Amino acid sequence: QNYPDVVWNAAANEYLVVWTDTRSGARGIYAQRVSSNGTLRGGDFAVATGTHMFPDVTWNSTVNEYLVVWEDRRNGSTPDIYGQRVGTNGTLLGSNFAVNVAADRQYYPNVVWNVQRNEYLVTWEDRRSGTNYDIYAQRVARDGTLVDDDFGISTTVNDQRSPVAALNIGANQYLVVFMESHGPYDI
Repeated sequence: QNYPDVVWNAAANEYLVVWTDTRSGARGIYAQRVSSNGTLRGGDFAVATGTHMFPDVTWNSTVNEYLVVWEDRRNGSTPDIYGQRVGTNGTLLGSNFAVNVAADRQYYPNVVWNVQRNEYLVTWEDRRSGTNYDIYAQRVARDGTLVDDDFGISTTVNDQRSPVAALNIGANQYLVVFMESHGPYDI
């Protein structure tokens, strides 16, 4: 087990922990609900099985559910970004879905819930240019459908890596931070 992430759910008074797990021989995404006092709620469960890595999770406070996103290699050796909605009782809501399957590679997704817009923002590092890593994003409706097309956040000539987004509710805007190569990496 490796690459964990965790989110707090204030309505259910619990955490949801997600991680990459090789128990089935391939890297799958698993999750475990944990109460506020640290006791496990139910058993752990598979969010997605196959060759998947680097999960990230957020809590949707509007409908009290989670969205887990990850790097997915179901389409071959080049990774894409997929997601899965998860109920607070640990059930999978609908099927997992492609967030982005652009050319070349997409890595290290991050997801944040926007209560004002009633949607998620998923960001990732993307190598569709074939030469550099850029930062791209996709808006996702609360039911898992994609909103409009994906878009570039930073597509300069240098490599941009490891995006993390946060929501400013008061201004209804996001801040996306990432590493950019200028010899050494800067933020």
